[in-house]
Amino acid sequence: MATTAIGFSLLIASTNGTLPLSSRSRCTGWSGGNPTQREYLQDMLNQVKTGKQAGKTVDEVIRSVNLGRHGGLGSSASGNAASIRAMYR
Repeated sequence: MATTAIGFSLLIASTNGTLPLSSRSRCTGWSGGNPTQREYLQDMLNQVKTGKQAGKTVDEVIRSVNLGRHGGLGSSASGNAASIRAMYR
């Protein structure tokens, strides 16, 4: 078990904290290829920042954020709302 943990740590360290493409979360519906969870969260964060800077309330931001292009990663409305609320703070 320890060998696996050490091997995983070395993998992360040797790839600048990113996993090889084959180990990343993938979804469909993204015109730019296979988006990762990092891209999904970055898109969410960018949209939250933009809405907040525009003076929108958290509920307005939740209604305006569109994560549909991330396929399965962006399909949970309740999960997205919880994450948006946390990012908005």
